[in-house]
Amino acid sequence: MPALLLLFFVICAQAGERYYLKKSETFCDSSGVLCLNGSLSYRVNPRILSLNARVQKKTGPGFIRIILIGANWQGIERFTEISISIRGTYSEIIDHSMRTNEPDVSEWEISSFRFQPAGD
Repeated sequence: MPALLLLFFVICAQAGERYYLKKSETFCDSSGVLCLNGSLSYRVNPRILSLNARVQKKTGPGFIRIILIGANWQGIERFTEISISIRGTYSEIIDHSMRTNEPDVSEWEISSFRFQPAGD
């Protein structure tokens, strides 16, 4: 019985784990056109990626595309993408969350971050 109780506490502790890929910082797309100030985080147990940020300069409407890469316990690479439509106005708030399709990945890192203007 004590082993089951210990397992329960370990699972509950992991349920709230949150990893920050960016935490309260400014980061820009590969071309430098779009900069965001905020956080990109991953909550392990519900598999939720969250981007909470503000646009730092006017860019016009378009799409944010963030490609993330992770690996499972066997070392097999997995990819997921965050794609968000924005107005591109200065100080626009971005509050986006999504569930990943990769339940066996517990940590992600940014592979690429691009801004694609509308109409391109």
